[in-house]
Amino acid sequence: MSDDCFYLKPTEAGRKLLKVVDLRPPYEGAKDYFYVADVDDRDYLSELVRVTCKELPEPKPKKKR
Repeated sequence: MSDDCFYLKPTEAGRKLLKVVDLRPPYEGAKDYFYVADVDDRDYLSELVRVTCKELPEPKPKKKR
């Protein structure tokens, strides 16, 4: 969330589930993310986040110092 707006990393699974595809940067200089205006539908948002997370790569392991 940023300024009462919900942004989500773009994925193909998320794009297919979105009701409206609206790409905007969450802050100046950032890459475009999905802007989700419908934040009142908890089930819709939960599914959108779930399918997005499944499509994202695993984080890279941190190097030991």
